[in-house]
Amino acid sequence: MSKDYTIVIHPVVAFSDLPSSAKACTPYCETITATGCTKPYDLEIEGSLPPGLTFDKKTRNLCGTPTTPGTYPFIVVATARGVSERHQYTLEILCPDPLTVDPELPQATACSTYQHQLPKPDCGDYVYTSTPGSLPVGLMLSPGGLLSSITDVPTVAGSYYFSVTVTPTGCPPQIVPLHLIVVCNVTISPPNLPLALLGVPYSKTLIASCGKPPYVFSTAPGTLPPGLSLFPNDTISGVPAAAGCFHFTVRATSVTDPSCFGDHEYVICVLPPTTDVPAVSGWGIVLLGFFLTIVGIVSIRRPGW
Repeated sequence: MSKDYTIVIHPVVAFSDLPSSAKACTPYCETITATGCTKPYDLEIEGSLPPGLTFDKKTRNLCGTPTTPGTYPFIVVATARGVSERHQYTLEILCPDPLTVDPELPQATACSTYQHQLPKPDCGDYVYTSTPGSLPVGLMLSPGGLLSSITDVPTVAGSYYFSVTVTPTGCPPQIVPLHLIVVCNVTISPPNLPLALLGVPYSKTLIASCGKPPYVFSTAPGTLPPGLSLFPNDTISGVPAAAGCFHFTVRATSVTDPSCFGDHEYVICVLPPTTDVPAVSGWGIVLLGFFLTIVGIVSIRRPGW
């Protein structure tokens, strides 16, 4: 009695070792080899490689820049003369190196728009966040790291220290300290002052912003309409004593920082009391236009500051 048997001879294949880990956002390149008594071997990949890595069957190089931390198992299949051998690899992609962020931000100007892009890696997903209330008032931070003004940057000039958090996907957060200097841009409002009437009490309060409060207000001597003065500090008040249009400049200076100031040019036209103008509206308009033309010609010029 006889019996046929089939014996399959599997070659002994030795696969090369790979490093057990790689770092996200850092270039990686290793060669996979398969050696044994049967040659040559064709190599194929089964399973998913770490995102960012590719395998070249000709060169047998596993190369690229991994982007996503995690643990990735995959199988290399070596085939020769119709017989295949498999070998499982496991590659752990570690978290990337911390971002390098210059803590000194470009200067901002108070009450002006601002925009600055924090470092944005070429690979991987990073999310920027800030603790509510930690950013200077008027600034916002996008998830992509764009630091920009909502409407205006801080209205108070000064030096601001704050921190933001940047978190790579699947990795611990990184705290990034930042420093922003906001320079003065003192503005005075209202932009224009109302007309005044001769012999009628007048009062208008000025407001300074976009600097370092508190402020002290001043004008060049003798430039306000006769009878008016800056009293108290931020209010033009008094009883006008002369008709005409008077040009002058108001300066608002920070009490704590004299180098932080701003100027604004004003004109106050003092007219005769309305009771002296004829009641007929058309006639009154004609007279008012004539008067403003005359006082514009003889207006007092503002001397140098």
